[in-house]
Amino acid sequence: MERRLAEIGSGATAGETEVLTNEPWPATIRALRDTIVVELDSDACQRLIQRYPRFLMAATNVVIRRLKDYSEAARGSNVLPPRTIAVLPVDGSVPAREFAATLTEALGRHGPARHITRHLAEEALEEEALVADTYDDRLVSWLNEQEARFPFVVYEAEPEANAWTRRCLRQADRVMLLARARGNPALSPVEAELAAAGKDGDLHENVELILLHENSDALPTGTMLWLSAREVRDHHHVRLQNPDDFGHLVRRLTGQAVGLVLGGGGARAQSAIGAIKAIREAGIPIDIVGGTSAGSFFAAACALGWDEERMLEVVREFMSTRRQTLDYTLPLVSIMSAGKMKRTLETLFGDVLIEDLWRPYFCVTSNLTRAEMMVHRSGLLRHYVRASCSLPTVFPPVLEGQDLLVDGMLLNNLPVDVVADISQGGPTIAIDVSAKEDTIRDFNFGDSLSASQVLLGKLPLHRDRRIQAPSILDVIIRTSEVASIYARKMQAKRATVYVAPPVSQFGVFERNRLGELVDLGYKSTREALDDWYEHSEEARSYFGSTAPC
Repeated sequence: MERRLAEIGSGATAGETEVLTNEPWPATIRALRDTIVVELDSDACQRLIQRYPRFLMAATNVVIRRLKDYSEAARGSNVLPPRTIAVLPVDGSVPAREFAATLTEALGRHGPARHITRHLAEEALEEEALVADTYDDRLVSWLNEQEARFPFVVYEAEPEANAWTRRCLRQADRVMLLARARGNPALSPVEAELAAAGKDGDLHENVELILLHENSDALPTGTMLWLSAREVRDHHHVRLQNPDDFGHLVRRLTGQAVGLVLGGGGARAQSAIGAIKAIREAGIPIDIVGGTSAGSFFAAACALGWDEERMLEVVREFMSTRRQTLDYTLPLVSIMSAGKMKRTLETLFGDVLIEDLWRPYFCVTSNLTRAEMMVHRSGLLRHYVRASCSLPTVFPPVLEGQDLLVDGMLLNNLPVDVVADISQGGPTIAIDVSAKEDTIRDFNFGDSLSASQVLLGKLPLHRDRRIQAPSILDVIIRTSEVASIYARKMQAKRATVYVAPPVSQFGVFERNRLGELVDLGYKSTREALDDWYEHSEEARSYFGSTAPC
């Protein structure tokens, strides 16, 4: 199976190490667009080094920078933002001209951008025969000139597989397949014709699907019908009259999307409500959101657009008492049956699918059957939130085919790496609510401990012999949390803004300290964002009008 190692852009080099060491090149380079390649073998490089010794220093610096990027797991180091984008409408009813113009305007806030149509190219070259299936040197030269002048070029292709459309695709680093969300999701004639044309005219692997919607806040539907009919790198929901949607799309394209990661930690995860409030108040967009365990629930609430009041209302209504959330059962598989959790998630999330959310969402589970982490970016939202929160022995696993899915906390409680891979270069804000040290330890018990001792110790007559021990739920959750606490150090290093609210004094089943947890999440996040703003010039571009002075 092929695995993408990295992307290189115009003027970049590959294979420096192998040329310098005279070793074979271990990978395959695939051109995603028309490319002119200059090849230097080992003998040529040796002659260059002898004649120009500084060439060796330059090549060595390139190798060192790459090794440093890999060793530090630099965000987005394996993918380059596209500079040329082809907009391909699936049929004539799609407003490709309006979309391409608005996209060009949005890209223009990040650097000069040019919107090129067939008519513009013909006018510039005084030639009306560009639709002929020929390779026109003048056209290629003119297009290359535009790309040299403008950091971003948006090519507007046509809904027919003609020469201009093929030329747009061959010039493009990224193809935006444009369709109306309510249109026919079957493969369009232009897609089928281009695919049948073979390698020269085929859509390359960097195609992304843009589904255009009416200007409404109602969640999209039917996205999976589009995704199942074609292979795409990613998909985006866009409303033509919504500047926020174009801002989000451009940040994704340019490697500047802001990711939010919410870690698990039982009731401590409620501090995420305050964290989300602080981020929104600062005017920072949340382009991608995901989490683990209880963090996956609040990440879903964020992706659904719930405000702070809605989140607080839900917590108070559904999670404030054991009677509403915990349903003990005969512990043959688990202590809880998870029936109440299932019904609560059905009430809150209904049949919403992850791929139908306006912004990308993911959650993490642990696959007991395969002993691997699973990242869920599509499917029934409530189903995977339930799986991500299913702590082994506390709740029964979720069956996925023949695989058993349980709490993602076991393998990755703070999945900064996941959101970094999705954002491909953008900043990541991580909210870590796992307690490195559990400060609740007013315990008193001996080397052996029975249920009767614990129960008798709670009676007034036995206060002098009172037994104080952690509950079985506390032990199970803390045991699961410990493994991921040590792994979080590496995740914390990858985060742009790392927030660890001081929640050690809170138990994982705290049910009457919601306000305190929310306040801690808010204050800790606000302080971390203020520090980011103060010490990073780049950070300031992400803040809105309520940014710190």
